[in-house]
Amino acid sequence: MIKIRTAKLKDLHTASEIYVGSWQNTYPGMISQDYLDAMSADHAEEKLIAYITEPSMRLFVAVNDDDIPIGILACSLYTEIDDCGIVDVLHISKDYKGYGIGTELVRRSASYMLDHDCHSMAVDVVTANINAVQFYSHTGAVGYERYMDMFDGTEADSLIMMWNDLKGVVNGKSGRHYTVIPEAIAV
Repeated sequence: MIKIRTAKLKDLHTASEIYVGSWQNTYPGMISQDYLDAMSADHAEEKLIAYITEPSMRLFVAVNDDDIPIGILACSLYTEIDDCGIVDVLHISKDYKGYGIGTELVRRSASYMLDHDCHSMAVDVVTANINAVQFYSHTGAVGYERYMDMFDGTEADSLIMMWNDLKGVVNGKSGRHYTVIPEAIAV
């Protein structure tokens, strides 16, 4: 059974490998290959550790029966938009995609945001990543603002998407229809 829990320092290396592997498998042709080739688990660990140690940030992991991370979601409470949190990172190991794990991680993040007085939640997505745009839309996010993001000097058309009904996301009633894995939340 897959469980969702707050990440611990022992999860950091595996979470970083998921992060790098997902980028390197998802973004060829969308983002500079030099940028993707330069990614490393050590560099990702430097980025992700703040989500474990900073009070306004969280790293959630989906873990398998052996308590090994198979999916990650990093989020922050504070953004440039009032009362809005942000999903900074969402990646699922290749072998576990399509089982509702991403949806459960989004639900967990939405619950965390509500517990901290956020009324909405945002995510940035490269528009060429059609699967991500469709997934976020499927979970209730809507387009908010397009912009050009930079990756190693290469521009990428990007989109901020927003979940405006966090209670609906948490309750699985976001206005979209999707299958959710059995809820097994281990804090």
